[in-house]
Amino acid sequence: MKAIFSLLLIVFFSTSAQAWNLSDVSVLYPLPAPKESVELLLGPQTLIPWEIYKTHPVGFIGESGRDSVYDHLRVVGVRVDPEQKQIRMVWQPVIWDKDIKRFTTEDRAAHTFYTLSDLQFDTFLAEWLALMKSASSGLWMRQALGVHPGFRETKFAAVFRRELKRVLLKY
Repeated sequence: MKAIFSLLLIVFFSTSAQAWNLSDVSVLYPLPAPKESVELLLGPQTLIPWEIYKTHPVGFIGESGRDSVYDHLRVVGVRVDPEQKQIRMVWQPVIWDKDIKRFTTEDRAAHTFYTLSDLQFDTFLAEWLALMKSASSGLWMRQALGVHPGFRETKFAAVFRRELKRVLLKY
């Protein structure tokens, strides 16, 4: 009986996984262009309040007691994990490099995990998948993971960015 149950689970997950692609569960943000604002990327103020952030020893607190990284942290990637019912975010300090005259990231990162209830995740997932499918042109479905296609389609990029932010902050 246990073997039959395991086989059914394998068939279920392999069948459901075929309907998904990397761009459905992963979003890599583009860095802002030189004339854009870093505020296009989600900052920590809502998702990692300072009072919580400062309680975790991440090695960024300077001698002055003020953190040198917190204000520069931005979400650069999001991953949805349907099995864990989680939204995972990758944060990096995004800074203006005056030498190369563009935004860049520092070589350090933090990861946050937001676990939702079954009901929250089901509701989130419906909105998430609708947004991901609306950004789909179908051409990128077999491409390697890179900056999400929703950001690359210029007619849709501003709407995609706004809706992505709305959905992520809602849950």
